[in-house]
Amino acid sequence: MEICSQIAQTASARPFTYVELGPEPIKTAYILKTLQEMNVKIDQYIAVDINPKSAEHMRPVLEQVLNGTPLTFVTSAFEEFQMPELQVGSETPALITMLGFQEGNDDPSVVNEWLRTIARPGDYLLAESQLLIQSHQDRISCFYSHPAMLRFSRIAFEKAICTKTPSLNRFFLLPVQFHDGQIAQAAILAEEYATTTRQRNLHVSNFCLKLTPEQYRHYRALNGHFKILCEATSGDETLHFQLSRRN
Repeated sequence: MEICSQIAQTASARPFTYVELGPEPIKTAYILKTLQEMNVKIDQYIAVDINPKSAEHMRPVLEQVLNGTPLTFVTSAFEEFQMPELQVGSETPALITMLGFQEGNDDPSVVNEWLRTIARPGDYLLAESQLLIQSHQDRISCFYSHPAMLRFSRIAFEKAICTKTPSLNRFFLLPVQFHDGQIAQAAILAEEYATTTRQRNLHVSNFCLKLTPEQYRHYRALNGHFKILCEATSGDETLHFQLSRRN
């Protein structure tokens, strides 16, 4: 709510084009409803996802929340997506959202660069990440031990390996060093299984980098591409929401 309020103040009665990197119906519906209740006008919606089937889940939700607003679904990897000028008017700023720990899938300096190519000067970026708070490090392992995450891991294993092979869920939090010398932690969710009585194998079902708040801010402001406007956290301080503007 705090971030939405900041977006509403930033809008200053101007409409936004809502560009979503990785559509997610529940969070998206909540944010869009909240913004509209704060009199923010969304004149167009663009979803970007590598999965072409995501439109099937998003369209019914969006048609209820954004009644009559033009909807566009783009099948593309984020790093290959370019803001379509024919769809986004040059005078209408975009509110680009990236929710659900999407940034944790790649080197943060690499992510910073492709975000720079997506956002135009004056566009806004709303991002969500799960950050590593040293005093609350156990909360990350608790998140990955949630029954929904365990089920996700098993489903990924069954699709990649076998539906009948038994497995044991495993979680690791391991250090990773970036090319600039910064060290972050990588949360790794996996399934351990055997192919013979003596051989054990590990199938990685999920991988996500966990930066500290200081690292997250450092990489967002890297090379001066973005200016951080405001931040908010969840009650346990592990979920971090950040609003920035492309310079």
